[in-house]
Amino acid sequence: MDCVTGEIEELVRTVQGKPLVFCSNATAGSDGTIWFTESTSRFTFEHYLGAVLEQRATGRLMRRDPDGSVHVLLDGLDFANGVTLTGDESAVIFAETMGPTLKRYDLASGEVTVLADNLPGYPDNVSRSADGRFWVAICNLRDKLLESLAPRPTWIRQALWALPDRFKPEGVRTTWVMAFGENGELLADLQEPRDDFHMVTGVAERGGRLVLSSIKRDGLLVLDR
Repeated sequence: MDCVTGEIEELVRTVQGKPLVFCSNATAGSDGTIWFTESTSRFTFEHYLGAVLEQRATGRLMRRDPDGSVHVLLDGLDFANGVTLTGDESAVIFAETMGPTLKRYDLASGEVTVLADNLPGYPDNVSRSADGRFWVAICNLRDKLLESLAPRPTWIRQALWALPDRFKPEGVRTTWVMAFGENGELLADLQEPRDDFHMVTGVAERGGRLVLSSIKRDGLLVLDR
């Protein structure tokens, strides 16, 4: 998007001959290479809860080169979400929301390592700060009932998805972000139950302040770090 004119250029519509369904997050390298995630190939953003209930691992991590070519780096991801580069741009750090896990993809070798596993909440967007740490938006606490659906027959999960919205799980109303080092060490864990701003899906640090976003709220929440 051109910030002056407001003109929007579409970079990727299809991958391997199929349209992107739920393109989630992206990060750009200094050479113009873009790494991005597709959370699920079965549900659009508006119906993300369907993917959460079905718990089919159809997410992908992809790369768009400056020449416009697109490559699938990883597939079978469990709701691929936030993505950011390490400081030296040697690896990509990304979140699997329903993992709930943070992983590292080495750009030279293609090796995938787990940075943080069995997180206490579901990781969403990821961003790197100037001091090298990366912030992770935690959209909600782990839900034992929801996770117990994974081994159940598919029709049970599909039946839950068919219920009216008022009967579907919403989760606990909490504001939550965590910070990690590039080796997976926990550096900060900030959480507060509140009704006025919850389900944090994005976080970025600017000038010593944290800027939080949510798909449940129109505005932003700004906090001193």
